[in-house]
Amino acid sequence: MNGNKVFAQLSESKQIRTRALYQYDYGMEIILSGDVPDNIRAEFMDGDNTIPVQISADQSISIPDHLLKMCDDVVCYLVAYDNLENPKSRNTIHEIHIAVQRRPKPEDSEDQKI
Repeated sequence: MNGNKVFAQLSESKQIRTRALYQYDYGMEIILSGDVPDNIRAEFMDGDNTIPVQISADQSISIPDHLLKMCDDVVCYLVAYDNLENPKSRNTIHEIHIAVQRRPKPEDSEDQKI
């Protein structure tokens, strides 16, 4: 089942859009396909805070649940670093944009875990 996944086909375009998600859709993943470089990291932004997320061996990225609690669009940055110790050596190679649509909070929502 692909209900908890959004798919991002990497191409020459820096900007990638996926299907929209709904607010409170926790446990979502981005599945990368196409030419996925080895030396990249996934990062989300929460205000001024960078949230690094591991890209798994199967090319999936877990979207932090608290970003889906808000009704703001989510952007996952795929970033290449020449040197991980030097944040200025970063180069954003793709931005994956995911629209988040507002909906009422489900009664069975597990907000206590977030």
